[in-house]
Amino acid sequence: MSAEKEWIKTFKVAIIEEDEDLLVQMVESMPLFANIEDMQTVLALIQEATKRFESEKRSLAKEMLKVKEAKKFLISTKKESEIHRRLDIHS
Repeated sequence: MSAEKEWIKTFKVAIIEEDEDLLVQMVESMPLFANIEDMQTVLALIQEATKRFESEKRSLAKEMLKVKEAKKFLISTKKESEIHRRLDIHS
């Protein structure tokens, strides 16, 4: 198997396994492809990897927003609790 075909195979595996480190490594070590078919395959694979990264980025942004809202809620609950303790004359 040629080095180009091996690279394509490894890149596909990295996409399937969602191995970001390997994807970055593969892009950094991308060979020059001799034929148009391999170039088109690589282009499609890079587009697929990009879509997955973008999807993961959107998902992470949503999760970060949820954490931020939960933190805000917990802080406001703590402040309310402190106010109630100060007003409780039986404590």
